[in-house]
Amino acid sequence: MKKVSVLLMVVLAIAVMGISAIAETSVATPTSTEYGPEVLNWGTVKYGGTFTYMESQAVGFQQNIITGLIYETLSYWFNGEWYPWLATSYTLSSTEAIVQLRQGIKWSDGVPFTAKDVVFTYQYGKEHPTMWQSAGPYEGGIQSVEASGDYTVIFKFNKENPQYITFLYLLLWKIPIIPEHIWSKVADPSTFPNTNPVGTGPFLLQSANTTTGVYIFTKNPNYWISGRPYIDRLVVERVLNDSAIILSLRRGEADWGSVSFSNPEKDWISLDPQTHAYWGMSGINNFFDFNNQLWPFNIPDFRKAVAHGIDIYAIAEKMYPGASIPKDVANMAGLYQGFDMKWMDPTLEQAADIKSYYNPQEAQEMLASLGFKKNKDGLLCGPDGNPLPTYSILILSGNDTYLKQATLIAEYLSSLGIRTSIDSEAWSSYAAKFGSGEYQLMVHYYPGSMPPEPMDMYNFTYSVLDGNASNPVMSMLLNAYNSTVNPREQRQLTWLAERIFLDDQPVIPLIGYGGIPFYEGKFVGFPSNSNAYLPQYLLSFPWAAGGEGERLFLNVHLK
Repeated sequence: MKKVSVLLMVVLAIAVMGISAIAETSVATPTSTEYGPEVLNWGTVKYGGTFTYMESQAVGFQQNIITGLIYETLSYWFNGEWYPWLATSYTLSSTEAIVQLRQGIKWSDGVPFTAKDVVFTYQYGKEHPTMWQSAGPYEGGIQSVEASGDYTVIFKFNKENPQYITFLYLLLWKIPIIPEHIWSKVADPSTFPNTNPVGTGPFLLQSANTTTGVYIFTKNPNYWISGRPYIDRLVVERVLNDSAIILSLRRGEADWGSVSFSNPEKDWISLDPQTHAYWGMSGINNFFDFNNQLWPFNIPDFRKAVAHGIDIYAIAEKMYPGASIPKDVANMAGLYQGFDMKWMDPTLEQAADIKSYYNPQEAQEMLASLGFKKNKDGLLCGPDGNPLPTYSILILSGNDTYLKQATLIAEYLSSLGIRTSIDSEAWSSYAAKFGSGEYQLMVHYYPGSMPPEPMDMYNFTYSVLDGNASNPVMSMLLNAYNSTVNPREQRQLTWLAERIFLDDQPVIPLIGYGGIPFYEGKFVGFPSNSNAYLPQYLLSFPWAAGGEGERLFLNVHLK
């Protein structure tokens, strides 16, 4: 989050649009407003209309859409920077954070929003740790949360907390603020129907049909950002069939849907280039994981040799024909989409030559140097001359992406002489084996919430994941990183960790391609490659705390 004075300097002379504007023209290049890069100045726009979004999510659907459209967070995170939302600024030390709130905001029932609501939200969340499906923020070293007047909140840590980015992520971006005057009367949130939710957000819940999964929202006429949202009505439908969502998009019955295309140009855009828009992205979507506690996967050079024998970009191209899959050293270093690239060592591109990284001949030579050689039958044998056993690749049953990735990986391993089989398990068994380390090889996702720093992912890979790699140098780097608040030192430690990751290869990052299809027959103002005002990876989960879905609906407007 940037302090208000700096933010105002950046957006000097940008005016908030008046609600009376009804013309149909938009500015050629929208610019940021005083609310940061995710709320744009579109010039003079046309108000009104009913926007329809179709969502395939089943678990937590009702809570998530209400959270994402009615309740709001103190700030949001975009490309490595924090921007104010319900808060306006903060000061941070290793022992406390002082947060200033935006003044003049009211809850949708007219009651003023104050620091008491923020204090209550965190206290209530600590008492009810599953309130927002995560107890993490309340286990992160917060000693107390206090109000100092109506618009200042003081978070005190029970220990020094140099991980200020993690603090901001958990406390300022992830947790939606709820009104004390409503929720203080709710003894058990799990039994509270919340049929008339009161929030600070841009929409009001008009109706909810939990049977059909249709939720209708109307604009909050007293929303604190003057003139927003532009749309009058929002219909959110739960449709668990991707084909049905695609059909509705093609018919113009939906304006946005939670589906993706492996070949969007062929399967979506070309069908009607005038109205079919698509915002696509590539990046890490899963990991191929070795159980680093088992021989021979506990040998770093063995893992590295295997990594040289698997072409992750060819796998991606086979899985997503027609998609643009750029080769990026950030992927090789395990950096997810959304990481601020200031954390990437600028010399890493030369150190990890992507063009030659897939090198099966080098892979075999590395294996041979370790005593692993093929026999006359083409099977890889250990130093004792015996063929390696058949290893099981654990995947989640019913997940086509995991199955396709595991199948293609198995072909590359076979070329190295390594035999594998695919073990498809139901979620309960898959998750149990994932958590306990009872697997040999597996395809999995990164289970943590999307962090803004790569060291969080490295900490997971080396310290949290059962079957994790052991490297005392990486442990020292992680400990040093967790003990400093100096940005330069943190950056240098991260750069070293990236090289160790590439040299250790505890997991092999797998590349995916996803995107968001929009129907622009009625509405415009969607994000795009040329106007990427929202983080792409979060739009795959538009109701995630942080308000990415909410802010898309603050920008779209009638043609």
